[in-house]
Amino acid sequence: METAEKRKIYSILVKRFEFETPYLMALVGGYLSENQISCENFGYPKMRLLLEEMPECVSLRQVRTGTNMNYTVTLHEWAGEAAPEEAERLPAPREEEKPEAHPPEKPLSESDRRAVYELLIDEFPAETPLPMAAISLVMTNEGYRKETYGFVKMKQLLRELSEFMSLQDTVTNGVPATLVTLHRIPSWDHERGTDSTGRSAAFQELPETMNEIILPNKTLAILNKLITGEEAAPSEEILNRMRESYREARANGTFTVRESAYTFPLSLKAAGGELMMAGIKPSRFEGESGWFLNFIGVQHSTPGKAIENFAFMGFWDNVLGDLAEMALPEKWYFQGEDPNSKLMLRSYLQYTFYRLQLEDKVCISDDGRFAAFNTGMVTPHYDDIYACFEPNDDRQKNRWRFTGFSKAGGRGLGKRLVNYFNPLPQPASYFERKEDLLFDLEKDLHTDYDHILLDNIARLPVGFLREELHSEPDALELLDEIEAERSQKAKKNLYAQLRDTVSDSNRLYNRLRNRLEDAINLARKQVRWNYKTAIPCFFPTRNVMSLMLPLCLVSEGRADAALVVELTRAGNYQGQTILTLQQAYIDARMICRPNSEWLNADQIVPDLDAYTDSDSAD
Repeated sequence: METAEKRKIYSILVKRFEFETPYLMALVGGYLSENQISCENFGYPKMRLLLEEMPECVSLRQVRTGTNMNYTVTLHEWAGEAAPEEAERLPAPREEEKPEAHPPEKPLSESDRRAVYELLIDEFPAETPLPMAAISLVMTNEGYRKETYGFVKMKQLLRELSEFMSLQDTVTNGVPATLVTLHRIPSWDHERGTDSTGRSAAFQELPETMNEIILPNKTLAILNKLITGEEAAPSEEILNRMRESYREARANGTFTVRESAYTFPLSLKAAGGELMMAGIKPSRFEGESGWFLNFIGVQHSTPGKAIENFAFMGFWDNVLGDLAEMALPEKWYFQGEDPNSKLMLRSYLQYTFYRLQLEDKVCISDDGRFAAFNTGMVTPHYDDIYACFEPNDDRQKNRWRFTGFSKAGGRGLGKRLVNYFNPLPQPASYFERKEDLLFDLEKDLHTDYDHILLDNIARLPVGFLREELHSEPDALELLDEIEAERSQKAKKNLYAQLRDTVSDSNRLYNRLRNRLEDAINLARKQVRWNYKTAIPCFFPTRNVMSLMLPLCLVSEGRADAALVVELTRAGNYQGQTILTLQQAYIDARMICRPNSEWLNADQIVPDLDAYTDSDSAD
């Protein structure tokens, strides 16, 4: 980037942001976009990459917000560059929040309610029915978990937010589901408008020790409940460990900043074995100062680990073998794989459980003596199969332990299932609209070619790369090494070199792009001939539905990869990423057994990495 271009961006930033103050990347990027600064116009796929090219006046730092990694941007004074006199900058850090002397009876404080409102209203459209799973995911990722406020079900927590949301129980494709509709609160929106950030910004010097921090009784009761199951004052041992965790966080700087709150990890574990975290905020009551403990919760794990955080599963081979034996016969392995490995079945069960958690469909009996969920699989007689759990030994980290699979009313567990639950646990639901099932040929498709051809070059068929890069000896030599290499780490490094080779040559990049465009056009023709060519799939980490189109890159008669397309709010399709056929099959199987000419387990050559990569659409 030219110096003149950097100066132009700098002059825009100093009009709005204070020096030496960290701001979230989304806030800085949004402001630049409002001022007609687009990263694409400067040749960068992301705003972060553009800002990284301005070390003279900008520094970036990676931080964790909820389960997500984020970036903060700090603006520095550029020597020799004068700041505009008329600057109207975002407010510098100041005190804002004060805990109440007596915690309110309601589970959520006014500030929490407003924070949740701002989070959701910025993410989703108002007055539009939305699947509860989508709302749950956003809230959970930002730390607003049902357990934090003492609820068993997310639906109970959402009902406490009735001033700006309403819930409706419905049936979609024969499966019960809950829809959430957000409603705007004009007075809150107006108050947000008076603050240029839309949020509070109170960053102060942290207290030396936790003895200087106010500890509300209700927050301490939540801490104890997460650890012991009892809503009571925690023991001195628990408090001392929390104080020690704070001391270590302050010494090591391991805080995550969200709005005016500082979150830090605890050395304590919840009853379910999850690692815990705490948050403190500055007070905001006039005439009073100080900090208070505003948050206690559990740290989030990856979707694939959700079931193991919930329960002790025992020996997975036995669990999967019992399920496969009980279920309608199905091939849970790819060509050349050990038929007994069942890695695909394990992936299915893990991510199905995660989806059910988001939908509040993991059932726990009123007396806490039995739990179950619907696996989404059926017996040869098409009876639903349920996974059943009993309370674990108090000395174990997991609250539950897996006891077996059953059908309703069957011997043993089946009778207990019917005795404890009415209605019975429901299967996961994925389809909320017809667009989740059908690809609309009338809509435009815009593809992220850089992400597919460069970031995910390892997912492209080697035969395709050989054919298109045949005139580049260095590229062919790298492909020879890739095919001969057994080490995945070494192979990854070789692909990185190949990516750089393609990125540095417009001729090679355009050749790959043109061939990919031809394959996409062919896929659209295939969909026109048979609408079932577009296969629905679910991505757990983003909790979104997408469609997959076949990409015939080596020859027109056989698919080699899948293009993931997602319908945007504007009504266009975004070509998000590319998947290997194995990754595509695993993600499609989340919903149902694929019945497709181009996505067939018998014709797919396995790659072990697919079982760890397939849970993300990037």
